Amino acid sequence: MKVAINATFNPGGGAITQLVNIVRYFSSQDRQLELVVYVTENMLGLLKEEGLPLNRYDVVVCRIPGVSVITRVIWEQLVFPFLLIPQKIDVLFCPGNIAPLFSPGRRVQWIGTIGPFYKGFCKHFGIAERIKLFCNKQLMIGSACRSDAVIFESHFTKDLFVRRYGIRESRAHVIQIGKDSFFYLDPEKVSYNNPGITEKCKDPFILCVSHLYPYKNIISLLQAYSIALRATGTGIRLLIAGRRDYASYNGEIVNTINKLGLGDDVCFLGSIGKEDLRYVYGKCLFMVFPSPYENFAYTLVEAMSCGVPIACSNTTAMPETCKSAALYFDPRDPLEIAERLETLMTDKAARLSLSKKSRNRVEELPDYSEVTRKTLEIMKTLARRD
Repeated sequence: MKVAINATFNPGGGAITQLVNIVRYFSSQDRQLELVVYVTENMLGLLKEEGLPLNRYDVVVCRIPGVSVITRVIWEQLVFPFLLIPQKIDVLFCPGNIAPLFSPGRRVQWIGTIGPFYKGFCKHFGIAERIKLFCNKQLMIGSACRSDAVIFESHFTKDLFVRRYGIRESRAHVIQIGKDSFFYLDPEKVSYNNPGITEKCKDPFILCVSHLYPYKNIISLLQAYSIALRATGTGIRLLIAGRRDYASYNGEIVNTINKLGLGDDVCFLGSIGKEDLRYVYGKCLFMVFPSPYENFAYTLVEAMSCGVPIACSNTTAMPETCKSAALYFDPRDPLEIAERLETLMTDKAARLSLSKKSRNRVEELPDYSEVTRKTLEIMKTLARRD
């Protein structure tokens, strides 16, 4: 079977982990598989950094989709399908949410986001971004309707597409994202040496892992944390790990911190590497995740892999992700968030119970080898139909 992977999109956060692991395991799952990977120059560099055995694959570097989002969409829909014709592929795999509307061979589309489908998500962005999100949504729906198989990371998202947008139930599959073996190791038993991080983790702290995008609900978290800090008198700090890409939102966060008098209590780690992240997971008292809009949050799976107690939103696919391994709150209610924080700041038994539940829950999830095997099974079934 010959499979082409469209890896010309720009993955962010956990989507990078997913793409890298699936590409890594494809060849090990089936030695007879012929794999053609289409990448941009940036993506090629990323895959090399991750140490993928690219010599096993036919790698095609495409420069046009790397210029801008607009050129990528046009190239993907109008040029890419013609590049595939001489390759005589059996299946085209599109892990970047959108597939070509017309293409040779069977198409398998992976849906990894739900943000564009919620007004509450889109309202945080400017007009230009909202137009992009609207177009992205329409292309996701249109290509999902035409794809031979659509893989969703959660039953929540699958049901949304089937119920609201008419995706055929027979073509819709759920493969919950895998636990990364890197995080599944006990952080306490892994050697680590980064004084810049260890110094910040000396005292007890709450951890939030989230890029500071406007929809991630960090302002409500800060308000809740301030309430919990005063109520408990514990002095437990809040550490936030993630990029700060939006200047206006970053300014809003800083103003909120100053207004609430949290300057000495909140520490921003910025975007940190996997080793640093595993270390802070292992050292935190618990993690709080206030985002209202998530498909199947990679961050939650990473935290559970490290046995971290979790407090998170009760919206979208979060309850499906963690099941009983979290204390849930309404992300729109700072008082309710504060109550959950107070519980985990003061109740050691509750933290120990949730830590055990995290380990148990992650045992139920597949690793990336299993995720890739299930993905290949779908592809082989489609290929046999020809």
